Parts: sequence; C-alpha cells; structure tokens
Amino acid sequence: MKTTDHCGSGSNLVDSMMRKALEQPNRLALIDPDKPANSLTYGALREKVIAFAAYFREQGLAPGRMVLLNTDPGDQIPDLVAFLALTAISAGVYVSSAKSVVEQEVVGRLGIEFEISSSECKGSTRRMVAIPDSVFPAEAPSAAGSSAVHPDALHLPWLVRSTSGTTGVPKIFITTQGQAAFRRQRYFCATGLTEAAVFMSFTPIRFGAARQRAFYALSQGASVVIQPR
Repeated sequence: MKTTDHCGSGSNLVDSMMRKALEQPNRLALIDPDKPANSLTYGALREKVIAFAAYFREQGLAPGRMVLLNTDPGDQIPDLVAFLALTAISAGVYVSSAKSVVEQEVVGRLGIEFEISSSECKGSTRRMVAIPDSVFPAEAPSAAGSSAVHPDALHLPWLVRSTSGTTGVPKIFITTQGQAAFRRQRYFCATGLTEAAVFMSFTPIRFGAARQRAFYALSQGASVVIQPR
C-alpha cells in the first residue's frame, strides 16, 4: 500500500484505487444505469478525487478532522467522489442519517465542526462545505495545492458508524484506515473480487457496509454499478 504516484510519501486507503486508475484509465469505475452520461472512468475519477481533495483542504479540512457527509440519496456518484477525496486527505467521515436524533447525538459526542453537503442547510451550527456542482462530466474544482496525503493516514479515523439506539444509548464505532485496510484484504480473500468484476450493492451506499464494499471494489479496480433509483 505504499504510495507511488500522486500522494508523495506515506500510506492511505485510497492509494490502491489511484494506482488502478493509472493502470486502466479508460475502464469504467462508476456506472450510473439511469444516467449513463454521468458514469466515470477510472481516469476521470482519479482527476476528480485529486481536485476535490485540494478543494476540501482549501476549505480548512485537515488530516484527522471529523466531518459529516450529508448528500441527497440520489447523488450517489458525487457522494462517492467526495468520500474518496475525504479519504485522500485523511479526514474521518460520518455519513448523515437523515437528521435523526442519533445523528445529532453522534455529531455532538465527536465534536464534528464541518458538514459536507450537496444542498444548502440553513440554521446549521457547523461549517458548511458544499460539494461543487461540477462533478459531471469533465469539470472539477480547482486542483491547486499539494495532493499529498498524511504520512500517518493508516492510524487516523476513516469511517464512523453508529447503532440506531433502539436497544439503549447509541454506540459509536470508529474504523481507522489501518483497520479498514486489514478488513479489505480479508474481504478480497473471502469473495475473490478482482479488477475484472462488475460490482453492485443492493443496499444503498448511505449504509456503512455497502459504502465500504463499494470502496473495496474500487480499490481493486472493479466497475461499481450505482443502485438504480
């Protein structure tokens, strides 16, 4: 998992996907069956991840910071691009659960100050960072600035998950990049997933397990089909 291209020194979960993008830039990475024109090749995805990572850093996000990712359920490709970019800058991500009481509890406990959103959220006490409208097709935010990842990324938070709270106080699970890297290898061994695969989850990516598996598929170089509406 050592970085060999855009990232400089260090290791980061997104490295393997970025290497696959250099090896197979014309292979489809994200396939939208409802809007084929919105589908992205690995080459296009790599460019957008680098640009979005630079954009997020310009907004004040830094390695180890926790953010709330709040996107419209229909914006799965912009959601995944933003998620990959946040992984690249080593930010920890908690995915919105439709403004639930549990979400408010988790955001409060973790002290989350940033919210990445595809729509305007009035009255929020967090610093809002919009996902640019330029995800499709070739436009991307400014790629100014370094795209280097944090050298200690594998020790930093990656994905935050929480229980519903129906059986008591909601429990918070924070997976580090290193833990996710270990689980990813076990997932590959169990499933035999290769870069020749076409992957589709019948669970929406707003759920943690589906998001992780889509991410694992991209890091292996497989094509990920976005769940049709």
